[in-house]
Order: sequence, then structure tokens, then C-alpha cells
Amino acid sequence: MTKRRLGFSATLLLVIIGTTIFVIWSRGPSASKIVVSEKPVKGAQTADFTTQAYINDHLSTQIPKRYLIKTTNIGEGKPLYIQQLLATQPTSSTGLSSDQLAITVGKLPVGGLNEVSDVTLRQRTSDYTAPQLSWLGTNAVVYQKDTNNYELGMFVADQNRYATIVATVSSDKKAQSMRELQTIYQTLIWR
Repeated sequence: MTKRRLGFSATLLLVIIGTTIFVIWSRGPSASKIVVSEKPVKGAQTADFTTQAYINDHLSTQIPKRYLIKTTNIGEGKPLYIQQLLATQPTSSTGLSSDQLAITVGKLPVGGLNEVSDVTLRQRTSDYTAPQLSWLGTNAVVYQKDTNNYELGMFVADQNRYATIVATVSSDKKAQSMRELQTIYQTLIWR
């Protein structure tokens, strides 16, 4: 009987170890990348900026070509699926970049965009205003803030996900930032 128990225990241990390895492997980070677009998207490029394809596991869109990925955080089964910070090359001797783009994809709360913490923060703070934009669909909201720098944040809902795209640029780039955000919105495809 002891051989049977030993064999059963060894088999059970192997099954537990195998299941654990499979679960860890299946929850591992997904690859996300920016792919430089070979062909320009019609209407996405202007004299002000050219675009490149931005692709992750949740969405794809066209972003300004001057941005490079600086950091990536992938949430494993958490409310935030991916967070990326993109920035331009340093524009001064201090090494600071003036233009930044943050892209986050998360699980859409039951109450929709109005329950996303970044949206509620902007609704409660008088520094933010919600511009009326003719190109913006009913599945999205935009907030802007103009203090030392100009911040333009767009929140877009899908069936069970949302994307946050926030651009922070110098105040002299407001109009360009708005055109870039429009391009991002109009070329956004959920994956």
C-alpha cells in the first residue's frame, strides 16, 4: 500500500506543479510594440506631423512619429491591462522632453466611462474643461487643462474596455495636439 500512496502522491504533485507552471505561463506578459508604418494612412499626416502605427494587444492606431516608448507596465488580470509612456527625444540640455503621450487600456467599469477614476478626477477639478468636438463619438470624452503645459486627455470606451490617451505638450502646441488626438481617435481599432 505504501507504494500506491507514494505513486499517487508523486502523480498528484506532478499535476499540481504542471498546473502551476501552465497558469504562470498563460498569465505572462504579452508582447506590445510600436511598428513603424510603411504606408501613410490617408488623412492622418499633415504638414505638422507624420504618423506611425501603434499596436498593442488591445488596440491599434496611428500616433505621431516623434514619440518613442519610454516605459511599459502590463497588468496581469488587474483593472489596468497595459500602461505605456511615450515621449519625444530630449529637447534641452537638461535631458527633459517637452512632449509626452500616455496610453492606458483597462477594464471598463459597469457604470461606463463616468466611473473611470481619471474621468471622475477631471469632472471634479475646475482646472479641466470638456471641449465640444464635432469629430468625437458618443463612446468618448475629452478633457483639457492649460496651465504651465497643455494637457489633452481622451477616454474611449469599447464593450468591456476603455483606453485613455493623454498628451502633455508645451502650450504653443495646443492646435497640433488636438489634430494629433483626432488622428489617434479616427484611426483607433480595438483588437
